Amino acid sequence: MPDAVLDISLGSKLRWHKEWGSYSDGTIIREMKYSTMFDAATLTKVTATLPAILLLEQRKQLSLNDPITRYIPGFCYELVTIRQLLQHTSGLPADLPLVDRYEQRDVLKDILQQELVYAAGTKVLYSDLGFILLGCVVEELTQQRLSDFVKHEIFKPLDMKDTTFKPDASERARIAATEADGNGLGWEVGSLRQKQPDSGAAPAFT
Repeated sequence: MPDAVLDISLGSKLRWHKEWGSYSDGTIIREMKYSTMFDAATLTKVTATLPAILLLEQRKQLSLNDPITRYIPGFCYELVTIRQLLQHTSGLPADLPLVDRYEQRDVLKDILQQELVYAAGTKVLYSDLGFILLGCVVEELTQQRLSDFVKHEIFKPLDMKDTTFKPDASERARIAATEADGNGLGWEVGSLRQKQPDSGAAPAFT
């Protein structure tokens, strides 16, 4: 796996850059490069979903105190708000029951069937499910896939050229191996993992 990439900048100017180490897909060792892309994984929450929600709030298309049921009628807990999902205080479980990672599943349907594990607003429990619901809120309000909305409204304005939900197949060689290949033989380079909607478990790459 890669060791490190270090940038030292002064203001907007890059003063010094250095890469160390390499990564492997189980058969080939690849050197770390400045252009190497990484699966942002759970950081998708703060690079995509959170700024999308805050942008919609800034545009007064939603309020952080709105109940989730306003945007997702199938969600049956009327007191749970957007703010609580952002703060991980909704009472939702941390994640869904485990199934084989390559098994198709309806993520939103499964979330809507979950019971709260504590009363909303009373405890903090880091929950992936809450942020998946927030992604669904963005898609409902904008009538766009989350990936499309953040690409045009967040990534492009910030000149985040190498941040995307869906790397082109030509980019695969740039993506560090982070996912097991499913058969125990090694690691996948450039795994696209697009079996779920954007608001589900799909990661950003950056």
